[in-house]
Amino acid sequence: MDRYMIVIPAKNRAFNMKCDDGDSMKLETLQKLVGGPIEPVPALLSAEWAREKDVDGILLLVNEEGLMKERPLTNQRASEIGCTNTHFANSSGLPDDNHYSSARDMALIFREGLKNETFRTVVGTPDYIIQPTNMNSQQRILHTHHPMFAPESGFYYEGCIGGKTGTTVAAGHTLVTGVTRDNTTYIAVTMRGTELSNSCMDSTAMFNYAFENFTKTEVNGGYVFLPKGVELNSLTEKSENTNGKTETGYYFGDYLIGTASVAQATDTPVPEPTAAAEDSQEADSSEAEASTEAAEEDNSKTTEKSTAGEDTSEKKSIPALRKILLMIMAAMILILIALLAALRIKEKKHHK
Repeated sequence: MDRYMIVIPAKNRAFNMKCDDGDSMKLETLQKLVGGPIEPVPALLSAEWAREKDVDGILLLVNEEGLMKERPLTNQRASEIGCTNTHFANSSGLPDDNHYSSARDMALIFREGLKNETFRTVVGTPDYIIQPTNMNSQQRILHTHHPMFAPESGFYYEGCIGGKTGTTVAAGHTLVTGVTRDNTTYIAVTMRGTELSNSCMDSTAMFNYAFENFTKTEVNGGYVFLPKGVELNSLTEKSENTNGKTETGYYFGDYLIGTASVAQATDTPVPEPTAAAEDSQEADSSEAEASTEAAEEDNSKTTEKSTAGEDTSEKKSIPALRKILLMIMAAMILILIALLAALRIKEKKHHK
């Protein structure tokens, strides 16, 4: 039989009640315990099964028969992240027939916790100092109980980012550990250990095997952990479309070794042009044609002016050329006359 802890907030107090699945209580009795009016609601319990209704009133959600029943939030959240063999009956971890988990599920829970920055800070703090308070005048120093996270421990593992120990007579030693090296994080979980030292040695062996035999390889939208000697193109891919994304799982045999998530491409609809838009386009087209005609006309005028300028320049250059030619011809005639005169003088001297 499931057992649940029900906490009902009140104006100045909190009311705690432990009950079994199917237990019921008279409204008058509950009213006296809580110290305020109680209003039963004919609805199945949801995650928010107890809430403050107003300053003096308490709203207790019950099922249609008035029986108190609730599935703790921890079980709902565990199911959401993929846990398949976990059920929480309390938050303390103390033994209960309906309180159980598996090594795989504990690894999933720890991985989910690492996504929270506050959790990462707490679990990754080896020492914490509690300053004196009004209840304790002495400073208190807390040190991690995780041997693989404590630098002074003989079981310290390089790259350890923290974890959690846990021990009960019924469960034995449980150890959850995370290690990050070269941008790759592995999580090891051991259960039912006889000694904490044995749990540390088993975890160390698993980490060594992982780092020595697997390589983190990026794929489109995610990454896979390739076993040593295995090529990426030898993996089997299984894809499905969910919530606008293509989720792809990469398998080595029957083992899932990586996932990828890529947003699906969507066709962007092209809006049909409105009448105003068409008028605007026609006006733009007319303006463009007018501008083109004006530009061609300007170019034509410019060409005509340029041609006229060239003709004028040519007309001006013809007389100057004639003058130069006449001067050259005159110079040549003078030279010829001088040569003829020199020859005559030479002939006269020869006859004498």
